[in-house]
Amino acid sequence: EMLDLLATAIRGHLRIMISGGTGSGKTTLLSALGNYIPQNERVILVEDPAEIFLTHPHVVSMEARPPSIEGKYGVGLGDLVTTAMRQTPRWLMVGEVRSGQAAMWLMRAQMSDHPGLSTIHADSPLGAIDNLCLLGQLDGNHKYETTKKLVAKSIDLLVQIGFDHGETRRVTQITEVDPTIHGGDVQVNDLFKYDEDKSTKDHPVWVKLRDLTRKRR
Repeated sequence: EMLDLLATAIRGHLRIMISGGTGSGKTTLLSALGNYIPQNERVILVEDPAEIFLTHPHVVSMEARPPSIEGKYGVGLGDLVTTAMRQTPRWLMVGEVRSGQAAMWLMRAQMSDHPGLSTIHADSPLGAIDNLCLLGQLDGNHKYETTKKLVAKSIDLLVQIGFDHGETRRVTQITEVDPTIHGGDVQVNDLFKYDEDKSTKDHPVWVKLRDLTRKRR
Protein backbone atom coordinates (compact mmCIF):
# COMPACT_ATOMS: atom_id res chain seq x y z
CA GLU A 1 0.00 0.00 0.00
CA MET A 2 2.88 2.37 0.75
CA LEU A 3 4.51 1.63 -2.60
CA ASP A 4 1.17 2.21 -4.34
CA LEU A 5 0.93 5.59 -2.62
CA LEU A 6 4.44 6.60 -3.72
CA ALA A 7 3.88 5.37 -7.28
CA THR A 8 0.62 7.36 -7.42
CA ALA A 9 2.45 10.42 -6.06
CA ILE A 10 5.08 10.14 -8.79
CA ARG A 11 2.48 9.76 -11.52
CA GLY A 12 0.83 12.85 -10.02
CA HIS A 13 4.12 14.77 -10.26
CA LEU A 14 4.51 15.33 -6.53
CA ARG A 15 7.84 16.52 -5.16
CA ILE A 16 9.43 13.81 -3.00
CA MET A 17 12.51 13.96 -0.78
CA ILE A 18 14.03 10.86 0.86
CA SER A 19 15.82 11.40 4.16
CA GLY A 20 17.94 9.01 6.19
CA GLY A 21 21.31 8.36 7.77
CA THR A 22 24.54 7.10 6.24
CA GLY A 23 24.12 3.71 4.58
CA SER A 24 20.38 3.59 5.20
CA GLY A 25 19.52 3.06 1.52
CA LYS A 26 18.48 6.55 0.38
CA THR A 27 20.07 6.22 -3.05
CA THR A 28 18.77 2.68 -3.56
CA LEU A 29 15.23 3.79 -2.75
CA LEU A 30 15.60 6.86 -4.97
CA SER A 31 16.68 4.65 -7.88
CA ALA A 32 13.72 2.33 -7.33
CA LEU A 33 11.18 5.16 -7.17
CA GLY A 34 12.72 6.89 -10.18
CA ASN A 35 11.74 3.95 -12.34
CA TYR A 36 8.06 4.82 -11.74
CA ILE A 37 8.48 8.07 -13.67
CA PRO A 38 6.43 7.77 -16.89
CA GLN A 39 8.62 6.58 -19.76
CA ASN A 40 7.77 9.54 -21.99
CA GLU A 41 8.94 12.18 -19.48
CA ARG A 42 12.44 13.64 -19.68
CA VAL A 43 14.60 13.24 -16.56
CA ILE A 44 17.67 15.30 -15.69
CA LEU A 45 19.80 13.40 -13.17
CA VAL A 46 22.29 15.36 -11.05
CA GLU A 47 24.67 13.52 -8.70
CA ASP A 48 27.83 13.77 -6.61
CA PRO A 49 29.09 11.06 -7.17
CA ALA A 50 27.11 9.07 -9.77
CA GLU A 51 25.27 6.24 -7.99
CA ILE A 52 21.66 6.26 -9.21
CA PHE A 53 20.58 3.67 -11.78
CA LEU A 54 17.48 4.26 -13.89
CA THR A 55 16.01 2.01 -16.55
CA HIS A 56 14.38 4.94 -18.32
CA PRO A 57 14.67 5.96 -22.00
CA HIS A 58 14.90 9.73 -21.46
CA VAL A 59 17.66 10.43 -18.93
CA VAL A 60 20.40 13.07 -19.10
CA SER A 61 22.99 12.43 -16.39
CA MET A 62 25.38 15.01 -14.94
CA GLU A 63 28.02 14.44 -12.26
CA ALA A 64 29.70 17.04 -10.05
CA ARG A 65 33.49 17.01 -9.80
CA PRO A 66 36.01 18.43 -7.34
CA PRO A 67 38.51 21.10 -8.42
CA SER A 68 41.93 20.12 -9.72
CA ILE A 69 45.05 20.32 -7.57
CA GLU A 70 45.42 23.91 -8.79
CA GLY A 71 41.91 24.67 -7.52
CA LYS A 72 40.40 24.91 -11.02
CA TYR A 73 37.67 23.26 -13.07
CA GLY A 74 35.51 22.15 -10.16
CA VAL A 75 31.79 21.79 -10.83
CA GLY A 76 29.52 21.84 -7.78
CA LEU A 77 26.17 20.13 -7.35
CA GLY A 78 24.43 23.50 -7.09
CA ASP A 79 25.94 24.60 -10.41
CA LEU A 80 24.61 21.46 -12.07
CA VAL A 81 21.11 21.96 -10.67
CA THR A 82 21.17 25.46 -12.16
CA THR A 83 22.38 24.08 -15.51
CA ALA A 84 19.73 21.35 -15.46
CA MET A 85 16.98 23.95 -15.47
CA ARG A 86 18.18 25.11 -18.92
CA GLN A 87 17.80 21.61 -20.37
CA THR A 88 14.00 21.37 -20.40
CA PRO A 89 13.57 18.74 -17.69
CA ARG A 90 10.18 17.30 -16.86
CA TRP A 91 11.71 15.68 -13.79
CA LEU A 92 14.73 16.76 -11.78
CA MET A 93 16.46 14.04 -9.74
CA VAL A 94 19.20 15.13 -7.36
CA GLY A 95 21.50 12.84 -5.41
CA GLU A 96 22.14 13.82 -1.82
CA VAL A 97 21.62 17.55 -1.22
CA ARG A 98 24.69 18.72 0.68
CA SER A 99 24.92 22.44 -0.08
CA GLY A 100 22.69 25.44 0.32
CA GLN A 101 23.04 26.34 -3.35
CA ALA A 102 21.84 22.91 -4.46
CA ALA A 103 18.98 22.99 -1.94
CA MET A 104 17.80 26.45 -2.97
CA TRP A 105 17.85 25.78 -6.71
CA LEU A 106 16.17 22.39 -6.29
CA MET A 107 13.35 23.88 -4.23
CA ARG A 108 12.93 26.82 -6.61
CA ALA A 109 12.59 24.36 -9.49
CA GLN A 110 10.12 22.19 -7.60
CA MET A 111 8.07 25.22 -6.57
CA SER A 112 7.54 25.99 -10.24
CA ASP A 113 6.71 23.40 -12.88
CA HIS A 114 9.36 20.74 -12.24
CA PRO A 115 8.57 17.67 -10.13
CA GLY A 116 11.58 16.23 -8.35
CA LEU A 117 13.07 13.31 -6.46
CA SER A 118 16.01 13.90 -4.13
CA THR A 119 17.73 12.74 -0.94
CA ILE A 120 19.14 14.43 2.15
CA HIS A 121 20.95 13.25 5.26
CA ALA A 122 18.60 13.51 8.25
CA ASP A 123 17.26 11.38 11.10
CA SER A 124 13.61 12.42 10.73
CA PRO A 125 11.29 14.36 8.40
CA LEU A 126 11.47 17.40 10.67
CA GLY A 127 15.24 16.98 10.78
CA ALA A 128 15.30 17.06 6.97
CA ILE A 129 13.40 20.37 6.98
CA ASP A 130 15.75 21.78 9.60
CA ASN A 131 18.81 20.70 7.60
CA LEU A 132 17.47 22.34 4.44
CA CYS A 133 16.97 25.59 6.31
CA LEU A 134 20.44 25.41 7.87
CA LEU A 135 22.09 24.71 4.52
CA GLY A 136 20.35 27.72 3.02
CA GLN A 137 21.40 29.87 5.95
CA LEU A 138 25.04 28.74 6.03
CA ASP A 139 25.79 28.56 2.30
CA GLY A 140 23.57 31.26 0.87
CA ASN A 141 22.70 33.70 3.66
CA HIS A 142 19.03 32.84 3.21
CA LYS A 143 16.86 33.60 6.20
CA TYR A 144 15.76 30.52 8.15
CA GLU A 145 12.12 31.66 8.15
CA THR A 146 12.15 32.32 4.40
CA THR A 147 13.51 28.86 3.65
CA LYS A 148 10.70 27.31 5.71
CA LYS A 149 8.18 28.91 3.35
CA LEU A 150 10.14 27.58 0.39
CA VAL A 151 10.12 24.07 1.86
CA ALA A 152 6.35 24.16 2.37
CA LYS A 153 5.76 25.30 -1.22
CA SER A 154 8.25 22.98 -2.92
CA ILE A 155 8.19 19.62 -1.10
CA ASP A 156 5.08 17.45 -0.93
CA LEU A 157 6.30 14.22 0.66
CA LEU A 158 9.19 13.25 2.91
CA VAL A 159 10.09 9.55 2.99
CA GLN A 160 12.19 8.57 6.00
CA ILE A 161 14.38 5.49 5.77
CA GLY A 162 16.41 3.95 8.57
CA PHE A 163 17.28 0.81 10.51
CA ASP A 164 15.03 -1.16 12.86
CA HIS A 165 16.29 -2.84 16.05
CA GLY A 166 17.47 -5.79 13.99
CA GLU A 167 19.54 -3.50 11.72
CA THR A 168 17.22 -4.12 8.76
CA ARG A 169 16.63 -1.14 6.47
CA ARG A 170 13.03 0.04 6.63
CA VAL A 171 10.95 2.93 5.39
CA THR A 172 9.98 4.26 8.81
CA GLN A 173 7.71 7.17 7.82
CA ILE A 174 5.94 8.66 4.85
CA THR A 175 5.09 12.22 5.74
CA GLU A 176 3.06 14.85 3.91
CA VAL A 177 4.16 18.49 4.08
CA ASP A 178 1.45 21.10 4.53
CA PRO A 179 1.77 23.83 1.87
CA THR A 180 0.92 26.56 4.39
CA ILE A 181 3.12 27.78 7.23
CA HIS A 182 1.39 27.70 10.64
CA GLY A 183 2.74 29.65 13.59
CA GLY A 184 6.01 30.23 11.78
CA ASP A 185 6.70 26.51 11.32
CA VAL A 186 6.37 23.93 8.56
CA GLN A 187 3.54 21.53 9.42
CA VAL A 188 3.82 17.83 8.60
CA ASN A 189 1.36 14.93 8.80
CA ASP A 190 2.44 11.30 8.88
CA LEU A 191 0.65 9.11 6.35
CA PHE A 192 2.37 5.84 7.28
CA LYS A 193 4.58 5.01 10.24
CA TYR A 194 6.59 1.90 11.06
CA ASP A 195 5.47 0.30 14.34
CA GLU A 196 8.64 -1.04 15.97
CA ASP A 197 6.80 -2.57 18.92
CA LYS A 198 4.42 -4.68 16.83
CA SER A 199 6.99 -5.69 14.23
CA THR A 200 9.12 -8.81 14.02
CA LYS A 201 11.97 -9.55 11.63
CA ASP A 202 9.71 -11.56 9.33
CA HIS A 203 6.52 -9.52 9.83
CA PRO A 204 7.11 -5.76 9.79
CA VAL A 205 4.07 -3.64 10.65
CA TRP A 206 3.23 -0.17 9.38
CA VAL A 207 0.27 1.88 10.56
CA LYS A 208 -1.69 3.98 8.09
CA LEU A 209 -2.62 7.28 9.69
CA ARG A 210 -3.99 9.46 6.87
CA ASP A 211 -4.69 9.57 3.16
CA LEU A 212 -2.59 11.63 0.77
CA THR A 213 -4.14 15.05 0.14
CA ARG A 214 -1.52 17.09 -1.76
CA LYS A 215 -2.05 17.35 -5.49
CA ARG A 216 -0.19 18.94 -8.40
CA ARG A 217 -1.22 19.63 -11.96
